[in-house]
Amino acid sequence: RKSTYSDLLLHNKVRWLSRGEVLKRFVACLDHGKTFLESKGLTYPELEHPDWLEKLHFMVDMTGHLNMLNKSLQGKGSTALQMLEDVLAFERKMTVFARDVQKGVSQPDLEIELADIADKELWVSKFKRLTADLEDVARQKAILAREHKWSDLEILPKPDKLVFETWNAIPDTYMNMKKYAFGVLSIFGSSYLCKQIFSSMNYIQKTLEPELM
Repeated sequence: RKSTYSDLLLHNKVRWLSRGEVLKRFVACLDHGKTFLESKGLTYPELEHPDWLEKLHFMVDMTGHLNMLNKSLQGKGSTALQMLEDVLAFERKMTVFARDVQKGVSQPDLEIELADIADKELWVSKFKRLTADLEDVARQKAILAREHKWSDLEILPKPDKLVFETWNAIPDTYMNMKKYAFGVLSIFGSSYLCKQIFSSMNYIQKTLEPELM
C-alpha cells in the first residue's frame, strides 16, 4: 500500500543508507528495542551478554571509522596525494585505537584527532607557518626595542591573534582538540588579570543594565 507520507520513505532511505549509520542508530535505540521485544514476549539472550555487547560496540566504532575514511575518499577534487594522506592518517588512528583496546581503556577522542591531524600536510603546514610567524614577530620586537622604536612595536601582529587565527582555521572535525586548545589559550596569566577582567565585566553590566531594561 502506498504510504500517506511519501517523503518519509525517501528520508529513511537516505538517512539509513550507510551501514555504519544503521549500526550506530541500532545501538542508540538498543534499550528501547529490548523493551519492545519484551512487550512482544521475545527474548534474545545475547542482548544481555556483556561479551557480545562489547563486540557489538567495537564493531560499531570500527565501522564508523571506516565510514569516515570512505567519505573522505569520495567526491570530486581529491588528489591521489590527499587520498594517500587520508589512508595513512586512518592507519595511524587504528594504531592508537588498538593500543588503547589492549590497555583496556576507552578511546581518547583527543589523541585520535592528534594522530589524524599529524598526518595531514595541509594542517601541519599551518602550524609550521604559525611557528615561523611567531619567531619573526619576536625577532622584530627585539630589533625595534633595541632601536627604541616603541611606536613601531604597536604595529606588529599580536602573537595571541596569530595563534587564535590558526586554530580557527582548523575544521570542526577536530573539535575536541580545538576545545582543548582554546581552553588553554583562555587561561588567565594571573589572578590579577582574572579579577581585572571580571571587574570590567561588572562595570559594563551595571552601566548598560538601565539601557536594556
